[in-house]
Amino acid sequence: MEYTDTIALKGIQTEDGVVIPNKRAVVNVDRDNRVLGIVSPRYKIIPNTKLLDSISPVLDDLGLNAGTPDIRTTKGGAVTFFKFMTEKITGEIQKGDIVRFGCEFFNSYDGSMPVGFHIIAERLVCLNGLVVPKSITEIHIRHTGGANTNEIRNRLKEYFPKTQSAINLWKEWVDIKPSENRLQSFLKQSVSKKLQKDFLNRYKSLPNSKQNLWEFYNLITFFISHQLKTRKEDTKAYRQFSTNEQLTNRLARIFNGKGERYETENIL
Repeated sequence: MEYTDTIALKGIQTEDGVVIPNKRAVVNVDRDNRVLGIVSPRYKIIPNTKLLDSISPVLDDLGLNAGTPDIRTTKGGAVTFFKFMTEKITGEIQKGDIVRFGCEFFNSYDGSMPVGFHIIAERLVCLNGLVVPKSITEIHIRHTGGANTNEIRNRLKEYFPKTQSAINLWKEWVDIKPSENRLQSFLKQSVSKKLQKDFLNRYKSLPNSKQNLWEFYNLITFFISHQLKTRKEDTKAYRQFSTNEQLTNRLARIFNGKGERYETENIL
């Protein structure tokens, strides 16, 4: 399925011709009316092409519309993600340690996901996928709740400039040097015994100048970005970090110093 395919809502009936009330089939008109999902009559389809056309001017203004987005689909084309990254929007957390920002939009045709976006970040030194504070990261609108592309566009214009708050938080973490006991406490609550030992050994192997909360955070995000793929690898870590959003919140709760004031609404 192509993300540009034509999608429509159609009524449902039994083989005997009995109409099924209060249900509609979401079909791909360009693929022999293949059914993508069953939804309520209130469900509003937002075509992927309309979403991209609507946000394109804003992406240009923000410096995000740098070429073709990375597009991926799941569930037979029922769910689509559009990822835009750019070198134009970056922050230097410490000398030579650059983070770049981007935005990933998501849309579904089967009711399994809302339409919206989340702001994302990558550490260029190793392409870690970083967790961006929740207060600026994700906006989603249900397809049955008056979803429209204007709302998505306006929220993007409002929220993306706030990425500086994430940069400021990570810069503060460079100066926080957690004790081994606090690291062990965090890991004990978060991952298996095998990974507890592995993370702690990796952290201890860092030069003294690199033993801070920012580097520890990146050990975890490297694991999330590159190694945490299935529940079989580490069930406890999957449960804690598979959504990514919980990581920064858990770090802030368990470490003292500057990080404490980010315990509630300021981060995840």
